[in-house]
Amino acid sequence: MNAGALCNRHVLTAFEDDSLVEAAHRMLESEVGALVVVRKSERGLPIPAGVVTDRDIVVGGLARRDGDLRPLRVKDIITHTVHVAHERTPLEDVLALMREHNVRRLPVVDDEGGLIGLVSLDELLDWIAEELNHAADAFDRAGHGKTGLDV
Repeated sequence: MNAGALCNRHVLTAFEDDSLVEAAHRMLESEVGALVVVRKSERGLPIPAGVVTDRDIVVGGLARRDGDLRPLRVKDIITHTVHVAHERTPLEDVLALMREHNVRRLPVVDDEGGLIGLVSLDELLDWIAEELNHAADAFDRAGHGKTGLDV
C-alpha cells in the first residue's frame, strides 16, 4: 500500500496570503485541524507550500500577537519547509518521514509536485491496526489458536 492509495483526496487548502482569521474559520467550519498551504501552478494542481495547523494559529498567532490575529496572514506563521510524500511512497516510508520531521500530516503529491491528497497519522494507525488484524486472522487460520491480539 502506498500514500496515494491511503490519502484523503478531499484536502482543504489555504493560500499564503489568506488571512489567518479566514484560515481559522475554514478549519472550524470544516472541523479539521490543518489546512495545506498551496501556491497556484500553471498546470492546474496546486503546489504544497506548507501546512498550517490549529496549533500553529494558537502558538504562532495568538500567543505572539496578544490575541489579535487580524493583521496576520497564513505566510506569517507557517514553516516554509514543506515535507511531502509522493503518491507511490510506501506507507512504511510515510511513517518514517513523519517521525523524521515530527509531523502528523503529510501532503501527497504526484510526479510534478501537484497536491493530490493528505495522509495523516490517524489514517496510518488505522491501516496498521487493520494489518495486525489480518495477521492475527491468518495466524488463527493456520491452526495456531488464539493469538491474544485483538486490535
